[in-house]
Parts: sequence; structure tokens; C-alpha cells
Amino acid sequence: MKIPYPIFSDQKILVLEKNDSQRTTLIMYLKVIGVGTVVEAANGHQALALLDGNAQEFDFTICDLRMDGMDGIEFLRAAPRAKIGRVIFSSAVDDELLSSAEEIVRGYGIRLSGRLSKPIDFLYLKSLISPVLNPQKAEYVYRKRLQFQCWTKEDLSIALRRGQFVPYFQPKLDFLTGAPVGVEILARWMHPDHGVIAPSQFIPLMESAGLIDQLTEDLLCNALGCTKKWYSDRPEISISINASPLTLENIAIPNRWLAIVNAHQVNPERITIEVTETALPKNYRGLLESVTRLHMHGFSLSLDDFGTGYSSLQQLSQMPFNEVKVDQSFIAAARKYKRSTVILRSMVDLAKKLHLRTVAEGIEYETDVTLFQELGFDVGQGFHFAKPMSGEDLVRWLLIEKMTPRRVPNVISIPNISQLAKPDRGHKAFMWG
Repeated sequence: MKIPYPIFSDQKILVLEKNDSQRTTLIMYLKVIGVGTVVEAANGHQALALLDGNAQEFDFTICDLRMDGMDGIEFLRAAPRAKIGRVIFSSAVDDELLSSAEEIVRGYGIRLSGRLSKPIDFLYLKSLISPVLNPQKAEYVYRKRLQFQCWTKEDLSIALRRGQFVPYFQPKLDFLTGAPVGVEILARWMHPDHGVIAPSQFIPLMESAGLIDQLTEDLLCNALGCTKKWYSDRPEISISINASPLTLENIAIPNRWLAIVNAHQVNPERITIEVTETALPKNYRGLLESVTRLHMHGFSLSLDDFGTGYSSLQQLSQMPFNEVKVDQSFIAAARKYKRSTVILRSMVDLAKKLHLRTVAEGIEYETDVTLFQELGFDVGQGFHFAKPMSGEDLVRWLLIEKMTPRRVPNVISIPNISQLAKPDRGHKAFMWG
């Protein structure tokens, strides 16, 4: 007898599984759950042919990795992104190999929903596709999402002129005291027709269109204006802003940014420039001059996404950084793999020997706090502490935080601000968050 789960009735799922028995079990489970449409394929070639001849888009694709002729990674590389939806790996390979496969597939621009071990666990399968049990999946499956737009330069220019790009702020907390020590400025596009657009939708286009300098300066001006509402009361909280190497290679930038900061009567020592390798600079000498002069004028410098960029160690040796910010991919991997923990510990040891502050981004769970305290990180940033929020919500968050007793060294008593702001979780991007 079918168990009624009406919330699944509109879902469409593609099952790609080599083993006949496993495929039959998966299909049976999905039908019991109440999934409206289930389509099956025994190998990658069959699945590609099916997608080629089928106009419908799937919400999820459950994909076996080990298949004859065309394995799961090959299939996902060739599959049309718009049709396969989120991907759930179904595999018996070991965790480290599966983790490598996930990293490869993310590089294809595919969204992963989770992994199923064999034999299949019915309840876990249900949780992966359930909009009730997993709100993140609900946002994907049921929210009408804006597809990636190829905005024109004119679209972006008009949005800049109309002030549609606004700063959001995400707090950074000291691991030892639990106190906020800074906020990162993150860009959001308040589109009149499409609502809030995540930075991944427009930052690369801004860079290629030559508009990234103007966006950065507009956000800096707006953010400094917002800080007037709390800066005098919380002078210990710094502001950090991401800067593309394409912006920093312009040797006129230090004077322009110093003029902006002075006009807002803010001490440059309270501002950190996060150098983010979203693109390779054409003029490395100009980049080096800009960051050196900014540091001479009092700005702090942070090497963002440390360990993942084109030349992190080279930059660390040549540029006057005060801080390294470890990419959240390392943070996520350290939750599961000892090897990643060893790498993180080495990063922290290197930073301490160079007298650099260490920031861990992507802190999402209470257990992360304990782990990264033990590894020796100085500062944490992530959804466990607070989501990115508007300037008005930040003022309220700081007020609540100030009135909330802290527990040392554990910082989990910091209030959850999800009621105050509901930005797109998105992926890490410029102003990028």
C-alpha cells in the first residue's frame, strides 16, 4: 500500500543505476514515497539518449558512479545542466574517492544534494529529496528560481546608476571570546523584477565588462554610510571588503580609496581589503604596488580563499598581508577527513609563524566551533554565527549580541539572526558571499 506523501507528487527524478536490483529498489522506494515521475536508465549512454529525447527537466538525478561504458562522472560532464537538477550520488566507493568525485562534479557547475550508500536507506533517501525534512531542498525544488542571465554591460551600468547594488554584512567572531570583531561586506543586486540576485550571477560579468571598480567603490561608500549607525558604539569591529585583482592592479586605487575613507571620517586601520583571486591580474606589478601602498596608509590586507588560488604562496611571500582566510571547502572537508584536518593545522602553523591572523569561513555547526578552536584559528565566520544581513538588521543584531551573555571559550550562545535577514545562502562569491 502506498504511503501518502503528497509533497512529492510534483517531483520528477531520473534514476541512473547499473545494478538491476539496486535500480528496482530505488524506483520502488521513490514510488512508495509518492514521487510523481520516475525515469530510469541502466548506464550513462542510455541516460544521455533519454535526456536528448525528453523535453522535461528533472528535479533530481540519482547517479551511480561505477558503470560500464560511461561512468557517472563522464555522464555528468556530458549531461545538460538544466535537465538533471540536483544530483545525488549512489555509490559504494570509499569516502575519499567519493569526495574527489564531488569536487570534480561541482567544477562542472552541478549542484549536489547528497550521497546514498548501498544498500539504500529508505528514510535517508526520503530526507534527501524532502522539502519538509530538508528546507534547503525545498528552496531548490519548489522556489521559482532565477536562471543564470547573460546580463549585458548596459544592464549592469543601468543598475549601477540606479543604486541597485547594496551591501550586506556578515559578522566575524573571535573563537576565544565569542565577541564580534568584524563584518564582511557582501554584494547583493536588488533587481526590480527578479528580486535579490546573488553575486555569482553578476561578479564575473562585472569583471569582464570593466565595471568591477565602480561596483567596489559604490559598495564601500554605501557600507561606510551604514556603519555610522553603530561605529561609535562598537569601534572594535572592523570592516572587510573583497577586491578583485583586476581592480587592485590599477595603481590609482590607493589614492581613490583613501579619499573615500577620509570623506567618511573612518580610520583606514579599521578596514581590511580581502584580496580575492576571481581573476588573474594582467599587471602583477600594479597589484603589488596597490596593496603595498594601501597597507602603508593603514589598511589591513587579507589573503582570501587561502590554499585554493592561482598563486597563494607566492602572494603570501611577496605581499604585506595581515591575515589569511581559509576557504570553506577545506572547512567542509575537515568535518569528515583526517587528511584535511592535517592540512588545516599546517596552514594555521604557517600563518602563526608569519604572525598572521587566521580566519575560518563556512562555520555552520556547533561542532565546527570546537574543531577550529582546537586547530588554533583566531576568527570564525559562517551561518552558525550569523547570516549575511542588511545594514538595518546588522544594527539590531549588534544590539541583541551586546545584551547576550557570552560563554568562554564556546561561542554558541551568540543568537541566531535568521529572523532578521533571509539572504540567498548562495555560494561563496565577491562581496562574494
